[in-house]
Amino acid sequence: MTTTAPVLLAEGDALLRASLHTILTRAGYSVMEAATAVEAIQYLVSNKEPHIAFLDCHLPLDGDGELFARLAPLLAKEVAQHSFVLMTSNPDMECQITDLAMDQQYVQLLFKPFPQGAVEKAVSNANEYLAGKAAAASIEETASDETAETLEELAKDNALVEYDISSPSHPGGQQPHHYDGTVNDGGDSGGNPDTGE
Repeated sequence: MTTTAPVLLAEGDALLRASLHTILTRAGYSVMEAATAVEAIQYLVSNKEPHIAFLDCHLPLDGDGELFARLAPLLAKEVAQHSFVLMTSNPDMECQITDLAMDQQYVQLLFKPFPQGAVEKAVSNANEYLAGKAAAASIEETASDETAETLEELAKDNALVEYDISSPSHPGGQQPHHYDGTVNDGGDSGGNPDTGE
């Protein structure tokens, strides 16, 4: 069974937020809420555990602008460990997401009002995406560990031992033979092979 990732929910409409919270918890997800856009961004940037972020794109910032304007530059790096479901009633948001070349599983758009079953489908897609990333990372880590172990074993098996070739302990098992230029015809002369006597 796939583990469910925790959900961060940031939605300005109190009734919609309560409805989303109910749908997500009934689907088996642990949900925490961010009260403001700034709080949501700070939480996502600081939290390394992968989350599914259900965010109202137009949640106002404390100053000027909306949540998405602050979030967009962070998507590629600072918050790349998460998966996003961005909620909007503005059809132009689809163009903005396309311009960012975002993976459709990594950033999904959920248009208000939500069709029946759309929230459940979006959170399921996001969770499967995060589970797939975790599985791929685990396989890569395992392969890396196995490669390191294999290299270590090869290093042990091929450890170089230095020998003094003039020593009887040389792997050849004998003193080096000095060739004197004569040809041995196969007979045994009984003489000294080094002096020819």
